[in-house]
Amino acid sequence: MTLGGFGSGPSRNRLRGVRSFLRGARLGGAIWALFALLPLATYSLVLVEMVSARSLGEMEERLRQSTVALAHSIEYNVLGTTSMLRVLATSLDLERDDLESFRIDAARVAEQAPDWANLLLSDGAARLFSLRPGNTAVGDRPVDPAAIRRVLATAQPDVSALQEGRIGIRVPVMRDGRPRYTLTATIPPSALSRAVATAGLPEGWIGTVTDSNHVIVGRNSSQEAIIGTRAAANYIDMTGTVGFMVRRVLTTEGVDAMRAVMPLNDIPGWHVGVSVPVALALAPQARIRALLFGGGIAALLTACVVAILAFRHGLRRTQREARERAALLADVSHELRTPLQGILGFSDLLARSSLTPQQREWVEHQRRAGRSLKVIVDDVLDFSKSEAGRMRVEALVFDLPTACNDAAGMAQAQAAAKGLRLQVRLAPDLPQWVTGDPVRLRQILDNLLGNAVKFTTKGEIILAAHHRQLSGGAIELGVSVSDSGIGMAPEMLARLFNRFEQADASTARRHGGSGLGLAICRMLAVEMGGAIDAESTPGQGSRFHFTIRLQSAEAPVVPTIVAKPQLPMALRVTGKILVAEDVRANQILLREFLAPDGHVLKMVEDGASAVAAAEAEDFDLVVMDLNMPVMDGLTAARAIRSIAGRRGRVPILAMTGDVTPEAHIACLKAGMRAVVTKPIGAEALRRAVSEAIGPGRAVA
Repeated sequence: MTLGGFGSGPSRNRLRGVRSFLRGARLGGAIWALFALLPLATYSLVLVEMVSARSLGEMEERLRQSTVALAHSIEYNVLGTTSMLRVLATSLDLERDDLESFRIDAARVAEQAPDWANLLLSDGAARLFSLRPGNTAVGDRPVDPAAIRRVLATAQPDVSALQEGRIGIRVPVMRDGRPRYTLTATIPPSALSRAVATAGLPEGWIGTVTDSNHVIVGRNSSQEAIIGTRAAANYIDMTGTVGFMVRRVLTTEGVDAMRAVMPLNDIPGWHVGVSVPVALALAPQARIRALLFGGGIAALLTACVVAILAFRHGLRRTQREARERAALLADVSHELRTPLQGILGFSDLLARSSLTPQQREWVEHQRRAGRSLKVIVDDVLDFSKSEAGRMRVEALVFDLPTACNDAAGMAQAQAAAKGLRLQVRLAPDLPQWVTGDPVRLRQILDNLLGNAVKFTTKGEIILAAHHRQLSGGAIELGVSVSDSGIGMAPEMLARLFNRFEQADASTARRHGGSGLGLAICRMLAVEMGGAIDAESTPGQGSRFHFTIRLQSAEAPVVPTIVAKPQLPMALRVTGKILVAEDVRANQILLREFLAPDGHVLKMVEDGASAVAAAEAEDFDLVVMDLNMPVMDGLTAARAIRSIAGRRGRVPILAMTGDVTPEAHIACLKAGMRAVVTKPIGAEALRRAVSEAIGPGRAVA
């Protein structure tokens, strides 16, 4: 056969068959390769969408945090002016109507407030004083008479909308318990624009402040052109919602953006908004998609890894900031509660000593003042925990009617002392056992009942409760507290649940309080899935009502909370106690509390000394403060637990001003047996010490 044989018919057919087979093989290989890459491509696309969704969620959270920070910055700026005006309003020169001397005081204060354009004193009909006359001559009609009348009627500060290029911040000047004048500081919008610019917004983000007329009064972008103009319709639409919300909108400049808007709680009708251009917000996702379609699978996967790492970095940063806020809150709690320990403790010791009737009356005043201060400190710390996102709501099985009756029982003594009747009206079908947070429910009830007793001089107080069955075993509990007290005007109700607000300017002077109690009640009700509101008529009384969500529950086999019986003095165990406490006053107090029971006490001032003493001597108990120099209490507890033998197993009782659950868990993890929080009374400390030492010891 020659080479030409390949050109024969059968050979050509075989060659075409081979070529067809090879083409088919190549096509099949390409198809198989495509199918092999399809899962990877699908996974990559899904991963991109997941990262995009998470990034958008993170962006929304950053928007929320930035908006809250901007709101606090503006409120701080305005409330700072309000505080300075309140100080000026107490001037003795105003009391004597000596306006020339008052001008000297006013000028001195104005030097500390460069943003003030002018300072005006008015009586509702005319200006009586102008620090910088100019176009605001004395005797002229005030620019905003309605705002002045409002301040004179309510005796509350007021922030007006933008008028004649200025914003007026007003406070009442009180004389004989009634508002006589208004003192007004006018500031230009540029002052608020500077506050926006220094609020720490990321580059490219736009911050906006609008007044009660939806006019832009502060801006960190294009402020010269936009200040004084009405906000965009989509911005105004967002102000109609309650609380914080995020929406995709067109800004005043026509930029496609994500915007967050929230009201200023302390300046009614005012809002702040933060916008981030969508191109900036979605830039990471745009880069990832470009890599997907232009750079290939490998580049896409690399970009996804980078995006995930960036997300994790942001998450770690958020967690770090949360830890820093928690540490600050713990420090503040400790620094406030530790002095209270001395104030209340020594007051109790004085009350048990030999005193003249006059001295005993003074001590009782001091004890009541200390207890009032403790309530205010608790309110401030609770509010701070809520704003830091650390307010926790538990899910415990508890007896609902008993919780309501116990709260009423606590208020009954105070009501009886004022000659008031206190009635409890629980619906017959109210469930007995429910799952929820009995402590937070009790906190709301105590606050509302305490206010009712405080502001009622005659008549009665009624605590009523009913429920509504929901799906899935859930119930909506409705509770109301009604009184026949002094009541409130309708315009005062709008401010009632704002922080640091009270219905009347003289309320704090007559009754005390921080102005936080009802704000905390509102936050607790919302945290528990409900709401709170109030109705009132001046001179006839008020009715506060709230709802919360609970879950139906079966009666527990063993009650979740069993009251511990009071140990008689004759059965209290005694022992040798090591006390680690760096505050000298608290050392004296602990010795006075515990030594009369027969305990032998050894005092040290830091954690390192406590470890050395525990290693050198036998003790029956260590009482350990957590915040000490050289070595803190947690580190000292872990070091004691590392000591070999019996001395390393000595019971440790933690004593701290940090009331957070995390602090208590950290103490238990460090090997401590129990935790007591400052300020602690003598009886509670004695009980805790006896229980920590435990049975098997000699008794006093």
